[in-house]
Amino acid sequence: MINSRHKRFYPKREDKIPIPKLQIKSGMIIEFNYRDKSGKPSKPLVFVMDTNEYVAKDKKTFSGVSLNYVPSMEIERLFRNIIKKTAFEIDKETKFPKLNLYEEEDIGLKPILIWKPFVKDKLMNRFDCWRTFKYKNVKNVKQIKYQFTSEKLKEVYKNLK
Repeated sequence: MINSRHKRFYPKREDKIPIPKLQIKSGMIIEFNYRDKSGKPSKPLVFVMDTNEYVAKDKKTFSGVSLNYVPSMEIERLFRNIIKKTAFEIDKETKFPKLNLYEEEDIGLKPILIWKPFVKDKLMNRFDCWRTFKYKNVKNVKQIKYQFTSEKLKEVYKNLK
């Protein structure tokens, strides 16, 4: 089992909350157990940017940045850039923070507006970190309240209602 290299940023029990896999939404940071086609287990930590739930059961997927492949300082930089365009909000179901990104049920910033400038141009040219996961291979999903270290990002959770 691969351990997340960023566990130290969500060490407490109250930094994680179990959620049903079909409650995964764009803007969330999640951790889960996963088995790929080879059957090899892993425990990805993912910033979700797109969900594709309205298709046949075996085709349901979600995509995002696999943070395990990104150094912690780059994660901080990514989120500092993103909060210039959109804010964190409290998810209605989980009561946990997530970025205000567009979902079918939630009008927010369209992920494409942060995808190209911050993920594609700044991250993917240096880190192989974009992944798509099949819901059917996902187990034990936890939404993560990532404890950022930069002052600007520490502030984002303070004023959330």
